[in-house]
This record gives sequence, C-alpha cells and structure tokens, in this order.
Amino acid sequence: MVMPAGGMRQLEGSSPETLRRDLEVLCVSFNRCVDAFSDSAAPELMDCTRAAGALYACILRVHPFADGNHRTSFVALSSALWSFGLPNVRFVDDAEMIAHDDAVTGALLSDAGDVEPFARLLAERIEGGRKDPT
Repeated sequence: MVMPAGGMRQLEGSSPETLRRDLEVLCVSFNRCVDAFSDSAAPELMDCTRAAGALYACILRVHPFADGNHRTSFVALSSALWSFGLPNVRFVDDAEMIAHDDAVTGALLSDAGDVEPFARLLAERIEGGRKDPT
C-alpha cells in the first residue's frame, strides 16, 4: 500500500502461527456477519459493504506476501460481494486507486481500524454501477 508520504507499508516477520490465527479470527468475524444477515430480512447495502470491506482490509493487513496481498484481498472482496448478491467493484485508473487507498488507510492502521470510509466507497461504486450499466 502506498502511504500518504509516498512510502510503502509492508508487514514483515509474522510467524505462520500468527498468520493462521489472524486469518482464523477474520474468517470467524466475517462468518458471524453473514449469519447475522441470515437472521434478518435482506441486509442493507452498507451492512454488506461493511462486512466485505472489513474482510478485505483484514486480509490486506495480515497477508504474508507484500506483493500478493492486494490480489488475494481483491479475490476475497469479490467473493464476499458476490455472496451477498452484489456486483464486483473495480478500481481501474489512478484516481480510483487514490480514492481506494484514501478510503482503506484507516482500516489498515490498526486492528480496530475504521472500515466505514471504504464501505461507503464500495456502496457508492455499487450504486453507481446499478445506475450506469456501461
């Protein structure tokens, strides 16, 4: 991830046990969100994007390979959105990637990071795609 000052943030030195534990915690958390959705009527778009965004940010934060965390996280994000019946969201050009990085930074800086800006960005992109199918 590119930080505001232009540097790169990379996690190094996590043991396999730590990675396994962190991934288990995030999967359990995501599954609890999904279970809560099944107990209610159709979940709100923001509820879905919060759950998908949290999964995405957690994988970005704990994935062991700095050059693979975005690819792995995007696959998880797409899968989460699809599981909620939502379309995939892409970030194609520089402006979209800057918006992505700005929105996800807060969620990456700590375990209790704020996923709300990224969830709002996802919801806006999904709603925009529904209005403009091109």
